[in-house]
Amino acid sequence: MIVGDRRGKVNAFVNIRNHRRNRLCRADPGNASSFTCSQHGLAYSNDGSLERIPSLKDVYYEKLELDKRGLSRVAQLNNYTGLFFTNLDTYAPSLREYLGEMTWYLDVLFGRRKGGVEVIDGFHESLVPANSKFPDENFTGDSCYVAWAHLSALKTGTTSESRSRQQQGAGMQGQIISAGNGSCLIYRGAGEFPEVAVP
Repeated sequence: MIVGDRRGKVNAFVNIRNHRRNRLCRADPGNASSFTCSQHGLAYSNDGSLERIPSLKDVYYEKLELDKRGLSRVAQLNNYTGLFFTNLDTYAPSLREYLGEMTWYLDVLFGRRKGGVEVIDGFHESLVPANSKFPDENFTGDSCYVAWAHLSALKTGTTSESRSRQQQGAGMQGQIISAGNGSCLIYRGAGEFPEVAVP
């Protein structure tokens, strides 16, 4: 979980307690000055430190050292153009090295104004019971499936893409760009939409 603490510093922690591995934060976006475990009632500050243990005196005889039992930090936390990236691997390449050529596109999208870009409603979550390659390949590398899997929607004009083409009198043309290390994006610009042959 990524959270700003009381001093304004951004921290990232593994979203589980060290003991019993219970998930700690169950909300998506929001504000919290502390996080309380639903299993044993331990309370952690938004800087990751353990603040309170119920029955510390009666159960633990006040022998637990609170300062050594905070939340586990992620191995790497980096900020690029206002976007935060985490990594659990200490020995993984740096974010800049991993992003490679993708930094140019991020700069164009998020770094072209001095004040940056404000995302008004930027929370989006997809749960896919698969490894990370499956959604990457399907959403940015496999556009050929559209003409087959969504053929009825394209022919009846019920997709936003079909309606857009009908209203504009012209289609969209696009290009899939791979920046390496699994980073891809789909560029779509106005222009003539190429006919797609269905096998």
